[in-house]
Amino acid sequence: MCLTTRRWAAICSTVLWPAVAGCGGASSRGLCEGVACDQPPPAVCLDAERLRRYASPGACDPADGQCRYPAEDRSCAQGCEDGACLGEPDGDFLLEVPAGTALCSLPKGEQSSLDVFELYASQGRVRLQPGIVRLYRDRPSFEASWIDEVLLGPERETLAPAGPGRFDRLIQGTPDDGSYLYGFQQGFDAGEGSYLLDFHLAFEVAGGLAAQGRLVLDAATLGDDGLDFTGSLLDAEERIVSSRRYTDCSYAAYRLIEYDVGAANGDALQLDLMRIRSSMEQNMNTALAGAVFSRDGARRQVDDPFHLVYSSYGHNWAQCFLVVLDEPLEEVCGLYLEEEIDQGSNWQPLRLHYLDADLAILHTQEIVDFETRWGD
Repeated sequence: MCLTTRRWAAICSTVLWPAVAGCGGASSRGLCEGVACDQPPPAVCLDAERLRRYASPGACDPADGQCRYPAEDRSCAQGCEDGACLGEPDGDFLLEVPAGTALCSLPKGEQSSLDVFELYASQGRVRLQPGIVRLYRDRPSFEASWIDEVLLGPERETLAPAGPGRFDRLIQGTPDDGSYLYGFQQGFDAGEGSYLLDFHLAFEVAGGLAAQGRLVLDAATLGDDGLDFTGSLLDAEERIVSSRRYTDCSYAAYRLIEYDVGAANGDALQLDLMRIRSSMEQNMNTALAGAVFSRDGARRQVDDPFHLVYSSYGHNWAQCFLVVLDEPLEEVCGLYLEEEIDQGSNWQPLRLHYLDADLAILHTQEIVDFETRWGD
C-alpha cells in the first residue's frame, strides 16, 4: 500500500535497479538469496514540475534477481531541477540568465556627484552568459563562470578576466529560517589597475522552504533597486578609484522623463531620461538613455550608452548631462548641459556648452526654453 501525505502524492510504481548481493551473492538455490535491496536509484525530475523519488527497502524479484523499488511522485511548486525541488531543503537556488542580457553603468549612490567627464571615462557594459547559474545551498564558497564580456570606457576596451569568478554564501538566521546571502566577485585586468565586479542578492527561507527558488535576471529584475550589481575601478594598490552601479540596458523598469531644451541661438536638444519608479536611496537610479540635437533642420540622434552620461547630487538635484555625438554636426562633437538650484529649491537649466572633438568647450549658449514631459 502506498503512503500519502499532504506534500507527497505517492504512486504504486516500481523501478528496476541492480541488486546488491550479500555474502555469497545469488546462487542456484535462488536468485534473491543474500540480495539486499537497500540502494534505491537517485531522485529524478520527470519534467520541469514533477519529482520522482524511490523508497527503500525494495523487493527482489525471484524471477530475475533484480531489485524493484516503490516510487513516489510529487509536484514542485517552484520547479524541478537535477532531481530536487527548487527552493526546498534538498534543492539549490537558481539564477536564470536570458539570452542577450546586458547591463549598463549608472552613477552609484554616494559617488553620483562625480563630474560627467570622469563618469564618461568609466562608462561600462557587462554581458552575462545565457543559461542557468546554480547557487549551492550547502556550500559556503564556489566558483562560477557567467560573465561573458566586460567593456570599459569610451574606447570600449574589452577587459580580460584576472581569475575565475566566485560566489560566497552567508546565512543570516538558521538554514531553515533565515536569509541566504550570495555575493559574487570577479576581477578583470584594466591597464595598470583592475576592475572588480561585485554582485549581491538574497533568498528568504521559512520552514525550510524558499519564497523563491529561481530568480530570472530579466529587465525588470535587473532594474530593481534592491539588486546590487557594481563595478569598481581599482588602482595598482587596489584602492577604489570609482564605482558604478549596473542596471539593465533597456531601462524597462524605469520611467521616461523627456526634457526639451531650447538654446538662445535656436538649437534644440531633446533628452530622454530614465528614472527608477521607486527608490529608498538618497540618489534615485537615473540614466540618460537617448538624445537628439537639432540645428537648422539637421539632427543627430544618440542612443549609444557609452556616449550618454548623467550625474547629479542627492535626490537628483543639480543635474548634469553629457552627450557625445556619434557624428559631428558642423563643429559640434558634444554637448554638456548643467543646471542650478534656485532659492526655492527649483532647478533650472543654466547653460548649454558646445564641445569639440576633445570634449573641450567651444562656446556656451544660454537656455531660453525648457519643457518637461513625463511618460508612463
